[in-house]
Amino acid sequence: NSHACFCYTNYLTSDGYLIKSPSEVNFRKMLKCNYVGASTVMIDKTYANGNSVFPMLRRRQDWVGWLRLLANDKKHYVGLCTGKVSMFYNVGGGISNQSIMVLLIDTYMVYKTIGLSSFQSLLKTICFIPNQSLKLFLNKKKN
Repeated sequence: NSHACFCYTNYLTSDGYLIKSPSEVNFRKMLKCNYVGASTVMIDKTYANGNSVFPMLRRRQDWVGWLRLLANDKKHYVGLCTGKVSMFYNVGGGISNQSIMVLLIDTYMVYKTIGLSSFQSLLKTICFIPNQSLKLFLNKKKN
């Protein structure tokens, strides 16, 4: 028996792609990659225990928030996708060496913020690269 502590939707991007989210995420899956679009989420506030789950990070605080919600009960708490589209994201620019470095540093900080050691955070960040690439390749479909 799982309990949905939040639900989320798929979304469209301004360059014409439909991003399909997995039907369900749990703590273990979300450690690999952020599969959930920030503005597509509705949180069941009873699972937040009256506390803000979002840290004071400049970027990727949403991912930490989802991990914190799911971490309350790693075996039973899940996030569920409604299968609908609720957001339109404006994407711009391309990928540069600087943006890749920022992404990796931000990812490392996500892992540190949820309490992993420096070594564990580094390993998870290295594993994040193929997971993020695979997520984009498999879930991004031209609309």
